[in-house]
Amino acid sequence: AGHASALLLPSSASAGKVGAHEGGHASVSISPEPLDLRILADAIAPPSSAVRVALLFMILGALCTASLSAYTWSLGEVAEEDQPSSPVRAGSGRATDDSALDLATPSVAAERRTRSLLARRSTIVVAEIRKRHWTIEDASDSMSGFEFVVNMFADLCPPGMLPLAHGLKDTGFIPGLAMLVSFYALCVYTMYAVARTTEITGMKDYAGQWSSAIGQGSSWIPVAVVTLVCFGCNLSYSCFIADIFSGVMPAFGLVMSRSQCLFALTLFPILPLCLLKNLSALSKSSMFAVVAVIYTAVFMCCRAADGSYKEGGAFFADLSAELRPKPPADDHLWTIGPPSLALVNGLALAFIAHYNGCKYYRELEHHTPARLSQYTALAMGICAVLFGSTMYAGFHTFGTNADSVIL
Repeated sequence: AGHASALLLPSSASAGKVGAHEGGHASVSISPEPLDLRILADAIAPPSSAVRVALLFMILGALCTASLSAYTWSLGEVAEEDQPSSPVRAGSGRATDDSALDLATPSVAAERRTRSLLARRSTIVVAEIRKRHWTIEDASDSMSGFEFVVNMFADLCPPGMLPLAHGLKDTGFIPGLAMLVSFYALCVYTMYAVARTTEITGMKDYAGQWSSAIGQGSSWIPVAVVTLVCFGCNLSYSCFIADIFSGVMPAFGLVMSRSQCLFALTLFPILPLCLLKNLSALSKSSMFAVVAVIYTAVFMCCRAADGSYKEGGAFFADLSAELRPKPPADDHLWTIGPPSLALVNGLALAFIAHYNGCKYYRELEHHTPARLSQYTALAMGICAVLFGSTMYAGFHTFGTNADSVIL
């Protein structure tokens, strides 16, 4: 009858054929294409590595902003109970603060102490504005001996042990051990000297000590030296972190270059940590650093003993050619020369905590020079044992091909 009909047939039927039914009706048989699940999978696939890296930068930027905001807010915080009331002016019947209104009753004072941190007064005494900053006395006697040892250990060990095995490349075992012991003794004594200088001069920072001993006109010199040393230390720590995390991040689905890791981890947490005024606040998180460092040292010693990276070992094939173990040409006991300065540089970084010397002394509870040297010797002694263990374990594992970041 001339009517055309399109019949949708199951996929098992013949597809794309045109036939004629009885009565002259034209029919077209069409089989549907099976649904391609790959299209759906692509639509709901997790974001690409570039998107994840961008999200990571946004999160780190937000954390850095929050840290800077908290730091700025802390500078403007006024401890009301610590502020002295302004005296009544002579010859006038008016006080310069709200005490004239007889508001300083016990109940009001209690309410002020318990109010939320976000609450603010409606009035402010102009004289209080000058006190809206951190002072050198704020954290005095706030760190116990145990916290001192943990903080100094966390300050020294994580970056200190990384380059030492590489430093043995051109330095024999005996000279290397002698350098390690010498730097330990020298750094303990110089920390004691910082404490003695504080007691002799009565000054609690390097600029004041320099002014008292040498002269105020050149007191900028120790400040500049400490600034440059801290800048160099932060730069070296950032480089260590970038080298480590650029190899670790792909395991988390984040393919990041070394420069991206360097910028991201300097943004957070290194920058906020540099703004920290009180070292005792790090004592809790420093315990994690202690556990992590001890675990790493034990792991390095186990790998040196089981030969996993030697030829025929379980991980030998995973190493690039420049990192495969290469034993020294001789017994490597007394080797020493100008290239040994690489180990000197590594040990200088490993034991350096003196930019915080005055700060450590101020914050140590019941501080005396003898007490400071006692806890410094303990903390640096533990570090020296770990430095020696990881230095020889790393060199025993990789020989003269030990990398500058042994991890």
